[in-house]
Amino acid sequence: MSANEVHWVEPTEAPARPTSDSQSISDHYYSLLYDTINNCCTSRTVIRGDGTFAQDEKSNHPSLLLYDRLQYLYSDYCRSVAEKLDSLPDDQLFHVYALRWGRYTAAATRLDKLFSCFNGNWTRNQHIAKRDSVFTVGMLARVTWKQHVYQHLVERGRDSFIYEALINQIEQYRNGHDVDTAVLEQAIDSYGMSWSISRTF
Repeated sequence: MSANEVHWVEPTEAPARPTSDSQSISDHYYSLLYDTINNCCTSRTVIRGDGTFAQDEKSNHPSLLLYDRLQYLYSDYCRSVAEKLDSLPDDQLFHVYALRWGRYTAAATRLDKLFSCFNGNWTRNQHIAKRDSVFTVGMLARVTWKQHVYQHLVERGRDSFIYEALINQIEQYRNGHDVDTAVLEQAIDSYGMSWSISRTF
């Protein structure tokens, strides 16, 4: 089978919605979202710039349009986080950064599960076709954070404040002092993610 052929994995029913999801989204609506995403994977109809429909125009395939939209939304949100961090004094940066990262990745994990069919089909086909700039929905969120939040702090020389605060918190914890372990874990996770992505690229 050639790299350009479609490798389709038949989806099962929508994955169970995590209990931590916002209760403003009903189970029925969650299933509708899953079905809509699944339809993007299977549809052969594409959308032209003028809103009309055509066949086999890969650049306008619904899956690609959906991926591009997700990438835009992630980038837009991460830029807003970077702007918020810019307004903070140095002594508040570590705590807010870690909390924002924790909330962001929790949401990204839920989205990744919702997009499991998308990840297992369209995204996987892009990898088979050697399009290395395409990521699963969860990894796309993390790559975007590194590009627009972490790298933003590096360029402004403020990443050192987070690193120094992280080391200080670890030392406090090792010495038996009370620390906010939830914040500490999120900060460690963020640094681990940045290091892992740097090695990948």
